[in-house]
Amino acid sequence: MTNLLRIYKFIFLRLILVACLGVSACSDTPSKTYIIGFSQCNMVDSWRKNMVESMERELFFHPEMSFMLKDADGDSKKQIQQVQEFIDKKVDLLIASPFESAALTPIIEKAYKAGIPVVLIDRRIESDNFTTFIGADNYQVGQNAGIFANTYLKGKGTILEVGVSPNTYPSIGRHTGFGDIIEKFPDIKLYETLWTAEKRLDTLAATLTQYPNIDLIFAHSDRLALDAFQVCDSLKLSKKIKIIGVDGLTGINEGLDLVNKGKINGTILYPTGGEEAIKIAVKILNKQSFDKENNLFSTVINRDNVGIMLAQLTKLKEQQNDIDRQALKIKDLDKTYSTQRNRLYFMTILLVCVVLFGAILLYLLKEKQVSNKILSEQNEAILIQKNEILAQKDEIEKVSLIAQQATEEKLRFYTYISHEFKTPLSLILTPTEDMLNRKAYDTKDTR
Repeated sequence: MTNLLRIYKFIFLRLILVACLGVSACSDTPSKTYIIGFSQCNMVDSWRKNMVESMERELFFHPEMSFMLKDADGDSKKQIQQVQEFIDKKVDLLIASPFESAALTPIIEKAYKAGIPVVLIDRRIESDNFTTFIGADNYQVGQNAGIFANTYLKGKGTILEVGVSPNTYPSIGRHTGFGDIIEKFPDIKLYETLWTAEKRLDTLAATLTQYPNIDLIFAHSDRLALDAFQVCDSLKLSKKIKIIGVDGLTGINEGLDLVNKGKINGTILYPTGGEEAIKIAVKILNKQSFDKENNLFSTVINRDNVGIMLAQLTKLKEQQNDIDRQALKIKDLDKTYSTQRNRLYFMTILLVCVVLFGAILLYLLKEKQVSNKILSEQNEAILIQKNEILAQKDEIEKVSLIAQQATEEKLRFYTYISHEFKTPLSLILTPTEDMLNRKAYDTKDTR
């Protein structure tokens, strides 16, 4: 019985352990199933920061995705090394925005041939060895800027183009598209394409000082457009020179704000594609259908439509902020729910264990009662046997007493008999011995 009780105690403790492990397995955050690596060419401007932010917002709805970001700081060699690190880590999907298309093509092809789905965002590579591309058409962006420039210049004027790097995919597309449109207007002259990454304010100031007859500046980004405005303003040329930028973000000193304040005359909307990249990545990882080419919408924003765009984007941003707050609230509620659910699971399992243990105890109680009954019956049988043995003992003692008495009677009888025989024999034996010891016999004695 003691060994059985120990076994039941062991089973009960194991059930409690299983209950604890079951509750701990119900963690608040689901375990990560997929790893997404993002190789960002740089994070120096708000446009690329906005891209990452939109990715993170979309990732909130996919907790099964783990996100890893590496910033190449505008260095192709560093970005190649970072992509190789993603390959070595065997990420489930690679998102890449190459700094220089030609330099990054071999390593991205390597990742693709290694079986890693590759999502290119904003910038392409010089081959088709990738899974999908997301981004606006930079050639079309350049064309839109050229058409917009012709509208402002009314078919006549001199233009200065300002970019950062001539070897990047966006710069090539925007420069080519812009040039192809400008060539259609013989009275519009492209004075120079100024590629400047460092000290661009000084370089731009020197160019405008040397040639102040510039009528319009096409900047490849709103950040460059702001630099151009600051230089023109310092040279008292801000009212004369028109400025066009690219990006169309909301925020202080971003494209829409600059257009609304009249610092630049227009900007070409260039979506980041961060949200779309995550959505397509999820489709790829879940084996759903997707398009290899995903061109994002682009349009011209000027003083005529900037108010509407600002109102819509501001409202959209407010809604996004509300969504973010609600998401945080949902996250808190989910934690509370998970805690309560875990407690409920634990209490349920504990209750089951208690009921089971109670059943075991009831079973043991019944077993004890049965055992006690058996023991009682055995005790009664033993008592009966004991009484029988005692009765037999009494009989044996009686028989023994009788036997002893008989033995004593026999001894007494034999003693008496022997005495009866001994006396006459002694009377006969003594004279006989005397006669035998005599040397001479008397005739009378012999008679």
